[in-house]
Amino acid sequence: MSFETALFNKLSSGVALVSNRVYAGVAPQKVVTPYIVFSKVSAGRQYTHSGSGGLSRDRVQVSVFSTGYLTAKGVVAQVVTALEGFAQAGFKENEIDIYEPETNLFHVPVDFFIWHAL
Repeated sequence: MSFETALFNKLSSGVALVSNRVYAGVAPQKVVTPYIVFSKVSAGRQYTHSGSGGLSRDRVQVSVFSTGYLTAKGVVAQVVTALEGFAQAGFKENEIDIYEPETNLFHVPVDFFIWHAL
């Protein structure tokens, strides 16, 4: 199973407030809120003197979209809980609160560093 598939499965099962509204890369148009879109921002392998250490440290951005600010923050809390114990280790790196007036949505992107086996 790929890292992205495992991440999708973890977010789909671990974030009750979005139900099955988890999307890789981009969400479909006119999706019901709240929903999640995730994407990999960067990936780096762990190396030792003898070559690959067998782990990757990927930076993943999980964006929460909602019509309500408090709902968005509630989803973010569930995302953090789900991903902090994901794979070998997951660490929240950054969180930003954005309001998008053209869509009337609150957008909260959260970055994680996730260590996982290759």
